Amino acid sequence: MDDTDIELRRITRAEALDQGFTDRQLAQLIRTGRLHRVRPGEYALPTEWNALERHRQHRELVLRTAERVTAPQVYSHFAAAALWGMRIRGNWPTRVDVIVDRAHGGRSSGRLRRRAVGFDGREIVEKEGLLLTSPAQTVVDLARELPFVDAVVVADSALGTAFGRAALTTNSELVERLADARTARGVGRARAVLAEADGRAESPPETESRIATVLLGFPRPDLQREFATGIGIRRVDMWWEHFGQAGECDGRAKYRDPAYLKGRDPADVFRREKERDRALLALPAVRGITHWEPTDLHDLGRFYDILRGAGLPTSMPRPTATTLDHAQSLLLRTASTRFRRQ
Repeated sequence: MDDTDIELRRITRAEALDQGFTDRQLAQLIRTGRLHRVRPGEYALPTEWNALERHRQHRELVLRTAERVTAPQVYSHFAAAALWGMRIRGNWPTRVDVIVDRAHGGRSSGRLRRRAVGFDGREIVEKEGLLLTSPAQTVVDLARELPFVDAVVVADSALGTAFGRAALTTNSELVERLADARTARGVGRARAVLAEADGRAESPPETESRIATVLLGFPRPDLQREFATGIGIRRVDMWWEHFGQAGECDGRAKYRDPAYLKGRDPADVFRREKERDRALLALPAVRGITHWEPTDLHDLGRFYDILRGAGLPTSMPRPTATTLDHAQSLLLRTASTRFRRQ
């Protein structure tokens, strides 16, 4: 079952009080994890809340906040990303992003984070009765302020089709939005992000894997390469054709996540994965398949050793920077150079 099929039941404070609960009892239920507070005065059952992907959780916060706001707002940045169904790296904010005119200032209150960036040159559209920045505008706004890897994750998500929907934007639309912001702060960072963005990545860990691979001096892989095998068409996350090597960024969550399992037994998922690997290795072109966990990306030295163990060459020594976040400046220089060549 996809989390879009989950109907999150809304529980308001007024409804709970009508049922005989007191504020003290509600607070106790929240402290003990038997009730989740979505926003002040509105709650959800933890089992239903935790079954939602994180972008759906933030989307619920945005929608419920919008119902309480009297004046029209323009939702932007993370709020717009959640409304469009984009994925991010790390945690979603606890406040809802809106943009206001520069003259009004950017003071935040309650659940709103007001960004005094103004509306000039920004592409604003209507969706589900709300005003929000367009997908391309949302990507560029976030790319101008987020760390490099985080911003590429957002751009990959918006360009991709891996989440049961059409691509939200195109490279040309992103470049057009960036051109309109050419004098704004963070444009250089955003250019580097667009240079690296690739909609073929199907998850944030796949994006991180690609960036880490290039940063560590390994050949840039082809993404989502398809092969005709004896059990049908099978696809790999990363493919190095010259070396006959496939790479798979796996996560143990796929053996626990109901949205991925879709009613299947985890043992059956594991068996099918092994069957798929055997079918791929039976092809003359495929000489090896290397698997790694998203947690392997937390230590660049470990990921470096995994790729070297697969026989892939590199132009770089084993890294001294321990994580992708520690290597932000190098990533920006590399991607900016590539953007200028395009």
